[in-house]
Amino acid sequence: MEQAFNNLIVDAKKNVRPGGVLKLPLKERDGVEFYFSIPIFGG
Repeated sequence: MEQAFNNLIVDAKKNVRPGGVLKLPLKERDGVEFYFSIPIFGG
């Protein structure tokens, strides 16, 4: 699971410009939702 989550972040960062924010909502089967906001630094 951790590797899959890491791969999602790495792939998504390719589509976010430096200074942007990567927003990643995840929903589990039982309806629990998680929201992650990851600032993208550098260039």
